[in-house]
Amino acid sequence: MKLLLISPNYPFPQDKGNRIRVNNILQSLIDLGYEVDLISIDERKLDNSFSSREFKPLANFKVNKISATLRMIFAFVKNQSLTTAFYNCPNFRNKILKEIKKNSYNKIFIISSCLYDTIPMTLDNIYWDLIDTDSFKWKTLTQTSNVFKKIIYRREAKLIKNIEKQILSRAKRVFVVSNLEKEKLVNFKIDDFNKIHSLNIFRDIKKRNFNKIENQIIFTGDMSYLPNIIAVKSFIEEILPLVKLEIPQIKLIVAGRTPSLSLINKYYEVTFTGEVKDLYKLVEESSVYILPLKDNIGFPTKILEAFLLETPLVAYSKIKEIFEVQENLPLLFSNNNQEFADNIIKLLKDKSLASDLAQNALKYSNQYFTKERLMKNLKNSITS
Repeated sequence: MKLLLISPNYPFPQDKGNRIRVNNILQSLIDLGYEVDLISIDERKLDNSFSSREFKPLANFKVNKISATLRMIFAFVKNQSLTTAFYNCPNFRNKILKEIKKNSYNKIFIISSCLYDTIPMTLDNIYWDLIDTDSFKWKTLTQTSNVFKKIIYRREAKLIKNIEKQILSRAKRVFVVSNLEKEKLVNFKIDDFNKIHSLNIFRDIKKRNFNKIENQIIFTGDMSYLPNIIAVKSFIEEILPLVKLEIPQIKLIVAGRTPSLSLINKYYEVTFTGEVKDLYKLVEESSVYILPLKDNIGFPTKILEAFLLETPLVAYSKIKEIFEVQENLPLLFSNNNQEFADNIIKLLKDKSLASDLAQNALKYSNQYFTKERLMKNLKNSITS
């Protein structure tokens, strides 16, 4: 069967959550026997080194930032979504329409609500992976102290919510990355919430048996992303001093692209790596992985990466909601800053506890975050 996969990200390299998600879906569809054509629009040009992959990349369009900015200005004036305007490239849209007209696709699989304006919603057999509930993500971004940005984010959250409702009413199936995201969509009070399905992620990462560096803790994430910035600042100012009272030698590494100079200069005792070639080595060498995000946004791939690399993880209790299976979760949850600090101290001092937690995390991942599980759920969803 022929399937057209349309994505706002090319699936390679596997350097951020959305690319990982696209690759998860792509690999699973191919293994389910679909002949997959891919049309994507990305920040980068198609790298020829990926042309031998077992799918047909029909086209990968690079976003022209000047044209995208102009589209966003017009969208703002017309009270339309800035996100969908950014991706609504005429060449990209025309290529999609041309391929749909030329080929007899059994199914059309679209990733992310940001492509809403590029897809004719009169088509049959549309399957839409929202990944996260973007309207809630935009709402979370209103935490910024910048008044202008707060207004923009609130406006975008409202517009994206309307788009998500349209997708829910017209797509044959709608997918999200966790049960929590599914519950958010169910609260939209649509007629048929049975069309919403949760699809897990998976990662093909192998532990390389690096020794743990004593008293080294790590956070990973794009440091231009506001929730990551808020989380790191909060941790450094409110939690790290509590850990230092017990363990003065504590070393915090923040590994991720584009940390601002103001962050680096203000928190000079913290190591901001910027983009690194071997992120997984850093994670595996660290004694504790910290996840100080206070709001649930999708399912951070960093959790699964820490699990697979057997680095014990500390998070806030609210993160528990993103797990489909909540029994015997293999990480330490914290209700407040003091508990967060105490959990880090506990893991750094008790090597046996840290080892047990890390091994349980690996077992949990191998049970609930596998390609086989994703394929089974995907097959049941798109064939029923």
